[in-house]
Amino acid sequence: MKMRRIVLLIAATACLAVGCSRSQKFTVQGTLDDFKFPKADSVRLESELLDKAIFAPVTDKAFVINGKVKEPTIGKIFTVGTKRRNAKFMILEKGTITFNEGIACGTPLNDSTAAFTERLRALNKKYPAPEDQEAKKKAVANEFISFVSRHKDDPCATYAIMLAERRLEPEVTLRLIRDASPKIQNSSDVHALKKNLSKGK
Repeated sequence: MKMRRIVLLIAATACLAVGCSRSQKFTVQGTLDDFKFPKADSVRLESELLDKAIFAPVTDKAFVINGKVKEPTIGKIFTVGTKRRNAKFMILEKGTITFNEGIACGTPLNDSTAAFTERLRALNKKYPAPEDQEAKKKAVANEFISFVSRHKDDPCATYAIMLAERRLEPEVTLRLIRDASPKIQNSSDVHALKKNLSKGK
């Protein structure tokens, strides 16, 4: 009987350890210059997987945000108390998230979206002339489609879909949403975007 209690205690401890290891403890480090944000006294981080928004003070234009989510997810940073609504997207996941020219990096999924953004920038340089715009539009759309197909079940797909709203035709963005997994389609940002795009059809 005593041995059984010991086994049960070990099993319960192991389950607790596994549960804790699944949490994604993150740190977001940045400056207002990284985001091209105006002067602000603080910033606010929001995500549908956070219990509540996290506020952090800005000191010498820099800020640090620490938090935890149960799985990787999209996060949005806003300045607080400024007239213009400024926002920056990143993927909240285990590790330290930093920024290079305003693009989140430093963790696996953020590095994937950073590389994706660099490929889009390269396409802009490849097709600079007005007569190349149709070719560029097709190449950019194909890059988005390829990226979402490789990340259909993780927040990289959400990141690309939200970016596509400003870069692609509505029907292409709707295709990206259809190509993503149900989990991504049902996330709050993507679901709202799909609803708005469908209304405009």
